[in-house]
Amino acid sequence: MPYDNTLLLTKATEKGLAEKYLAPRRYTRNKLYQSMFEGKTIVFTDYPISLKVPQGADKISFLSGLLQAYIPQKEIIKIRTGTKHRIIKVTVRETLARWTRGRSRFGVTDLHFRGTRLFDKIDADAISHFNLLPRFSAEVSFLEMLTLVISAKGIFSDSHSDDGDGSNHCFTGKKLWFAWDREEGRKMGLEDCTYDPVDEQAKFSIDKFLSLSSAHWFIVSENRTLFMPGNFAHRVITLEKYIGFGSFYVSFPNYFNAVKRWTLYESSDVTDDFINSLNINLIKLLKSVAKMSTAEKELWGVDYLFKARAQLTKNMTPEQVECFLKNETVRNLLAAIDRIAQQ
Repeated sequence: MPYDNTLLLTKATEKGLAEKYLAPRRYTRNKLYQSMFEGKTIVFTDYPISLKVPQGADKISFLSGLLQAYIPQKEIIKIRTGTKHRIIKVTVRETLARWTRGRSRFGVTDLHFRGTRLFDKIDADAISHFNLLPRFSAEVSFLEMLTLVISAKGIFSDSHSDDGDGSNHCFTGKKLWFAWDREEGRKMGLEDCTYDPVDEQAKFSIDKFLSLSSAHWFIVSENRTLFMPGNFAHRVITLEKYIGFGSFYVSFPNYFNAVKRWTLYESSDVTDDFINSLNINLIKLLKSVAKMSTAEKELWGVDYLFKARAQLTKNMTPEQVECFLKNETVRNLLAAIDRIAQQ
């Protein structure tokens, strides 16, 4: 592997990798929501996103044209470039030119496009229709960070974690992902750039990775769509130059998984005030849930919130339960859910 010398393989590791491969699946809403509820990564081959490429048109040229037409070209954004991952500021126009030329390694980190004309053109609502964050107040909605993902071939993202559960849809290109539970990996000596004092590159061993029960790897390529919980650290290599988009989400199926993680473990951006605001926003939203039709509840995955409430303390120690329930807004949220369940 030319981009990351920690991934040099032997026959033994090749066998182990075969066992850890996460195969993509055909999409159903139940599969998506169940994976969110269980805290599992899932990759779909046919997630329903509608990008209407004109018949006979080259897809890459068509995508480039959309980005040029519907994203302000003079906007200044940050990109990571070179083997040192140096962050520089460039215009959108220069970013697209770099990507088209394909002669430098770089990755876009902050090209947000909610509120632009591009949002509808690429059907971005398809992977955010269940996301509660955009429907909540500004104190919490910022976490969504709906952004374009534009990467040159060979760009390497060192081991890191994100606060939110994340989605990523690929229009063109190919990325190789290695993922594992951050807490399990830490016990085995795998570093995470988000939380550990990393010198040059996070400590990673393919053998240690393969020893983890949570370890899995997969490919996100053209028309594949990834959904991955935020407890998974990940290491990503762009194998073919890539355009896609993604965001962080909080939904009914993953709500308690996320709030418990943020409460009981480390977080890079989520604060107690964020959690309180999030819970208060959901309590307000629940007032309208009781009025939803059965079809609406199924569309949003509401029943998974009630299932999670029933299993709230499963696999939690008494100390963790006490820590989680000492938050007044958590207790108020549980009471609100219980009232609806009794109706």
